[in-house]
Amino acid sequence: MAQYDINLREYWRIIKKRKFFILLVAVLLTLFSVGLAIIRAPTPLFEATCSIKFEKAVSPLGLYTKFISFGSGSEIETQMAVIKGYPVFKKMAFAIGLVDKEDYSDRELAHVIVGLQAKVTVTREGYSNIVNITAKAASPELSAHLANQVAIAYKETHAEEVNRRTGEAIKFIEGQLKEVSGRLRSSEDRLRRFKENEQIISLNFQSDTLLSRADALEARLVETLGAEGELHDIVKKIKEASGSMYSLKGSFFSEKTTDLYKKLNSRLIDLMIQRDTLLVQYTTAHPRIIEADKQIAEIKENMITELDSELRVYEKREQEIKKELADLREEMQLIPNKGLELVRLEKEMERNRDIYSLLESKYQEALIENAEKPEEVVIIKPAFEPFKPINPPNTVPAGFMGAMIGLVFGLVFAFIVETFDTSIGAIDEVEQTLGLAVVGLIPHIGEKDMEPELKEQYEQEAPSDVLLRNARLIPHFGPQSMLAESFRSFRMNVQFNALEQDIKSIVVTSATAEEGKTTVVANLAIAMAEGDLKTLLIETDFRRPTIYRVFGLEPTPGITDYLLSNYDLSEIVRTVTDIMMGKMNIDKIILTPGIDNLHIITCGTLPLNPAELMQSKKFKGFLAEVRDQYDVILLDAPPLVSAADALILAMEVDGVLLTYRVGKVSRGILKRVKSQLERIKANIIGVVLNEIKAEASFDFAELKKYKYYTYYGEEGKKKNTRGKRFLFRILAPILLIIALIILFGGILWQTGIIDLDKYFLP
Repeated sequence: MAQYDINLREYWRIIKKRKFFILLVAVLLTLFSVGLAIIRAPTPLFEATCSIKFEKAVSPLGLYTKFISFGSGSEIETQMAVIKGYPVFKKMAFAIGLVDKEDYSDRELAHVIVGLQAKVTVTREGYSNIVNITAKAASPELSAHLANQVAIAYKETHAEEVNRRTGEAIKFIEGQLKEVSGRLRSSEDRLRRFKENEQIISLNFQSDTLLSRADALEARLVETLGAEGELHDIVKKIKEASGSMYSLKGSFFSEKTTDLYKKLNSRLIDLMIQRDTLLVQYTTAHPRIIEADKQIAEIKENMITELDSELRVYEKREQEIKKELADLREEMQLIPNKGLELVRLEKEMERNRDIYSLLESKYQEALIENAEKPEEVVIIKPAFEPFKPINPPNTVPAGFMGAMIGLVFGLVFAFIVETFDTSIGAIDEVEQTLGLAVVGLIPHIGEKDMEPELKEQYEQEAPSDVLLRNARLIPHFGPQSMLAESFRSFRMNVQFNALEQDIKSIVVTSATAEEGKTTVVANLAIAMAEGDLKTLLIETDFRRPTIYRVFGLEPTPGITDYLLSNYDLSEIVRTVTDIMMGKMNIDKIILTPGIDNLHIITCGTLPLNPAELMQSKKFKGFLAEVRDQYDVILLDAPPLVSAADALILAMEVDGVLLTYRVGKVSRGILKRVKSQLERIKANIIGVVLNEIKAEASFDFAELKKYKYYTYYGEEGKKKNTRGKRFLFRILAPILLIIALIILFGGILWQTGIIDLDKYFLP
C-alpha cells in the first residue's frame, strides 16, 4: 500500500541514495540491447503499395448479370483471390519481360510465378471497395514496379472479361428483338383482320376484368415455364461440365435460384480456379487435384439437389396456375366470344409492343455502354518507390528501451518499501475499508505557506499565536481560498445528511490525536454560521482543550462550570461580542458575514472526572435545552483511542463525524474505532479526509493546481518562492535522465555503432 503522506523530496532522496545502482542497470541493459539489435539486423526489405478501387458494376438495365458485381464482402474477397491468381501473374510476368514464352517451359514459368506471388500481398481497406496491392522486394524500384504491374495486369484481365460478357449480352438482345418484332407484326395483323371481319370496337367492364386476370395468370405461367427451362438448362450444364474453368460453356448463375445455390456457385468457381492453378504444377493424379475434384463433385451434386428442389416448387406453381386458368376460362365462356377475342388480341398486341420497345431501348443503351467501355477497376494510387526499408535495425529504440527498463528496475527497488505501509490514502479505499461515505476533503496547506499572506493583515509584526489562530480559521481570514471553499463544500454535504436524517447535534472526533479534528470542527462551525444557521460550538475535549485558543477566548466559564452548577447557561455561552473583545482581529470579524450566528461554549475548569460529567442527567438536559435553541450543535470530542469520552457523547447526539488525517493511522485502527461506534449504535454520518496532499493519491491530483490559490498578489505574482523550489525538485531528476540518454546516444553515434543520419535525413 502506498504511503500517501510522503512528498517528492523523500522520493528524490531515495533516488539519490541508489543512483549508482539505477545508472549501472540502465547502462548495462542499454549496451546489451544495442549489441543484440546490431547482431540481429535483417537484410533491408522495401515495400510499395498500389491501391485500386472497384466501381459498382451495373448490367444494361438489368437484362443480364455481369460476371462481377462488386459490393458485398465475399465478392471483393473473390476478386482479391483473382488478383493473386495464376492468369494475372502470368500476364504480369510477360509484361515486365521477366520471362519469355520461347525460353521457359510451363514448369519453369510456374516456378517463377509462385515466387512472384510470394512477394505480393492483397488486402482490403476496411469495409470499403478499395484493395491495396503491396509488393516487397530487395530494392525500392523493384517493389514499386511489381505492385504497379500487378494492378495493370489485373485491370486488363478484368476488362477483357467484361467486354466478352457485354458482347454476349448484345447478341442475346438482338435475337430477342427479331423474335419479338415478328410476334408484334403477327398480333397486329390478326387484330386488324378480326376487327374488319367481326366489326367489334369495345368490350364491357366484366370482360375487361376477366381478360386482365387471364393475362396476369398467363404471364405468371410463362414466367414459371421460363424459370423451369432455365433451371433445367443449368442442371444440364452442371452435369456436362468438368472440373476446369476452361470447360465451362456458360455460367451457372441465375436470379431464380436461392441464396444457398448462389453461395455454392461462388464456391464452385473458386475451386475450379484453384484446380486450374494447381494443374500448372501438378498432374491430375496429384492428391491436391484429386481432393479438388472431390470437392467440385460434391458441390455440383449439392447444386443439382438445390435446383431439383427449386424445380419442384416451380412445377407445383405451374399446376396451380393452370388450374386457376381453367376455372377462369369456364367463367369467361359466359361472355360473348367476339368481345373476348377482341380484348385478347388487343392485349397481345400491347404486350408485344411494350416488350419490343423495352428491348429496343435496352439494345441502344447496351451499344452505348459497350462503346464507352466503363472501367470497373480504377487505379487510384500508384505505387511509389519507398525511401526507407520496412525492417531497419532497431538500435535506437532498443537502446532507449534498455535504458528505460534499467531505470524502472532501479526505481522499483527504491520504492518497494512503500508496500509495507498500511495507511489509507485514496477516497475509494477509505469508503471500501470503512463502508462510510467521504463527506469532506480538506487540502493540506502548510502554516509557513500561509504566513506571508496572513502577516500582510497586520501593520506590525504579529505574534506567533495570532498567526497560528488565523491559519487555523482560514475560512474566516481567507474567505476566497480553496481551503475555505473546501469547508463550504463540507458544510453542504453535512447539511444534506442532516436534512435526510433530522440531525442537529453532531460530535466531531478522530481515531488518534493530531488529526486536525479541532480545526475541522471550528471551521465547520464558521461555515455553518456563514450559511445563516444558528450554530453552537461546544468544547467537550476536556483532555486537551483548544477551541478557546482558536477563537482567542478565555477557557472559563465553560461547560464544566455549568454542569457543576457554578454558572447558568446564559453565562457560559460566548457570542460575537465576546469574540470581538478577545484576541481576534475586530476588522475581520466585522467583515465576516453570518459570524453573529456563531455561539461558543468553552471547556471551562478542567474536571478530574470528565466521563462522569458527560454521563450526568444535567448534561443530557443541557443537550435537550440547546437543541431547541439552535439549528446546529457541534461538539469537539477527544480522540476515540485515547479516551471513552467520544463514545459517551456519540450515544447522546444525533450523529458522528470521523476525522481522518490521510496517511496518519493504519486501517486496522480505523476499523477498530468504527466498530466501537457501531457497538453503541452511534449514527456515523461519514468521514472527513483532512490534510490531503496532492501527491498522496490520484484522487487529489487536482488539488496541486490550486494549492496556492490564495497566495497571489494583486499583480498576479506568487509571493511564495517555495513553489519554484518545488518545481525544481520535480524537473531536476527528469532533466538529468534526459541528459544522460542524450550523452550516451552521442557516444554511440560518434563511435559508429548507431547511424542517426538514416533516421533524420531523407
